[in-house]
Amino acid sequence: MRKTAFPNKLYFLIATALLWGVLAYLSRYEIHLPVREVFKLIGFGNASLIEHFIGGFAATAVLLAILLFAMTVTSKARFIKSPIRVLAFGKFRRWLMTKTRPAYITHWTAILASAYIVVSIAWEIDQIKKHGFFQLDQFGMDLMGVLAFCLCMWVLLKKKPSARQSTPLIFLGVRNSNESRGSGYVNT
Repeated sequence: MRKTAFPNKLYFLIATALLWGVLAYLSRYEIHLPVREVFKLIGFGNASLIEHFIGGFAATAVLLAILLFAMTVTSKARFIKSPIRVLAFGKFRRWLMTKTRPAYITHWTAILASAYIVVSIAWEIDQIKKHGFFQLDQFGMDLMGVLAFCLCMWVLLKKKPSARQSTPLIFLGVRNSNESRGSGYVNT
């Protein structure tokens, strides 16, 4: 089995966010009333706030899941293709892989989160035209959901250097070739 470039914790975070998104959908359209009651309890009587928070969290996860799925689909050819398709497929794969390395996935998440925030602002502006006021609480929860997902993903992907990889200050000096051979002679 091939090792993925991303930790399994990231896939677990995306799956959890998608599950929360389903729960928010069930609550929003009152399909499952016990879920709505729990959201009302958490949101101090306003289930819509929790739904918007979870919606922001899940929307970013959906966009990131699509990106990760595109990476796995383009990772290897599964059937015989014409030379032109192989060339196009290979170029697309190289382009996608260089843009979505693990080092860049947090940048992509920030871009996707920003896109969701722009869509959320557009939605709230449309609601101003309908209702006459800006729903700052719902927009704030959308924003907090997006930021919470970005923060969770950043914490999961943050590199922690181990003790054996870090170098103490004593060994930062330059060694000469005689010292590395074990002669005991040190040039100062």
